[in-house]
Amino acid sequence: MRNWRVWVCAAAVVLVVAASGLGSTRPSLGQVADPSLSPHLGYGINVRFQQHVESLFAPLGFEWLKLWEEYDSLPTTRYPYQVLFLIDCYGRSGDLHAWRNDVRAIATAGKGLVEAYEICNEPNFAQWVNKDVDPHVPPDPALYVQMLQVAYETIKEVDPAAIVASAGLAPVGRIQGTCNGWSGNNCSAMDEREYARQMLLLGAGDYLDAFGYHPYGFAYSPETDPYSVSNGFAFRGAEVMYGILEDHGLGDTQIWATEFSWLRDPSYDPDPAGWCHLVAEYENNFGWMDMSEANQADFFTRAFQYADEHWPWMGALIVWNLDWYNYNWLCEPSRYFSVRKNNGTDLGAPAPAYDSLAVMEKRPGHFGPRLVVTPTLLSFQAEEAEPQVFEGVVTPLNAARHYRCPGIAADDHGGQCGVRRRRVHGDRYGDQRDDRRVGRSTGGDGDVDSRAITAAPGRQTQQSRLPCRRGRTRCEDGHALAAECRGRGADVDGRSGAGNAGGAYAGGHHRLPRDTAGGDGR
Repeated sequence: MRNWRVWVCAAAVVLVVAASGLGSTRPSLGQVADPSLSPHLGYGINVRFQQHVESLFAPLGFEWLKLWEEYDSLPTTRYPYQVLFLIDCYGRSGDLHAWRNDVRAIATAGKGLVEAYEICNEPNFAQWVNKDVDPHVPPDPALYVQMLQVAYETIKEVDPAAIVASAGLAPVGRIQGTCNGWSGNNCSAMDEREYARQMLLLGAGDYLDAFGYHPYGFAYSPETDPYSVSNGFAFRGAEVMYGILEDHGLGDTQIWATEFSWLRDPSYDPDPAGWCHLVAEYENNFGWMDMSEANQADFFTRAFQYADEHWPWMGALIVWNLDWYNYNWLCEPSRYFSVRKNNGTDLGAPAPAYDSLAVMEKRPGHFGPRLVVTPTLLSFQAEEAEPQVFEGVVTPLNAARHYRCPGIAADDHGGQCGVRRRRVHGDRYGDQRDDRRVGRSTGGDGDVDSRAITAAPGRQTQQSRLPCRRGRTRCEDGHALAAECRGRGADVDGRSGAGNAGGAYAGGHHRLPRDTAGGDGR
């Protein structure tokens, strides 16, 4: 969230939908609490100035520190925390050549100091790129996916271990209209759900390790069903966004909530003393959602607990914000989304939310990027009637990360990551399945039998990239691993364990069926 103006259209949509009523149909979210889930959250907060890291961030006990290129520079020393750095698009022209050079310079300077990069901020608002152009650049999923692809490929070339998160989309509601051919787009804002769908249809799933979203709680408690309130403006709107990922075969991709918050009533802070409620600019856009400082504190801790127990697919959960308490003018909402209050000093004073976040129980998960190995391609041919076992060797390039390699057994040296290629049943995405069987195999070049398996006429072969993820097995840096693949479909030209966290097919953004993907599907 850059400033209050980005929320004006969201507030306007609330009034429209509230007047017209909610939709009568809704999917089942099916969120069931499971306190036994393994730790999976990243606890973090947005930080404006690095000068506040030790004084204000450290006491919270969080491990994720989100920094903004717009407000501060890259770290120059190694923090004892994990750093998410937001690469700004707002001040850039959108020229892809210049963008690639800028991203390369940032990734080069950040290598070893930054764990993850977020690519742009809230691109479903106008003026998300090239801020000086008039009229402002409207939301454009196609341009954004191009920029995401360039950034992803460039960062991975420079720092394969870095995590790349797509821009956190702003919850703006069910926008009406069409702009430049995009439905749900009025040229000022684009429906975040429609924006996400278009991103994924354009192939964004191939260029992200985590999907960014901003599940603000607005006026409602963190447990509120998004289908019970106007526009789904609720913290649990993240569940709807995850459903969209599932619909596009990316159910194993984490969502990163790179901003979320509740707005404290300015009356609780020393300066305004209720004055902001007399200012139409604030009251008409934000008065409906602000709340007591006690509720703000309570909702933050309940949100973390809810996500911990219900959302195994949620990764980093990053509060907005730590130190915007003296930003801009007196009724700037960012001041009251902050967990600190402006008291005229550099450090401000703690709001109840700051203290509650510091003392709440935390169960941080482990975060790592996709496994990077060499070689990236192991080819083999197999005869369907004569199952064979093949071995190949891949060497991890990432240092000492933990990965879960579904369907692959660990060896004595730490772990194995393999590949498979299979045909799939026709489904809602129109893919086909060849029901032939094939034995276990693992990479390595060479013909096993002259009767190589080929796709039947009219059938489509999909190449899968077996997900190698953090968790049960350990792939040591520089250690050669024997990779064994236990395929159930026709295995040809498998790609070695460089798959993304979702195990998406290389050619179609589809997830391996649960009965063959292995692991626990997280």
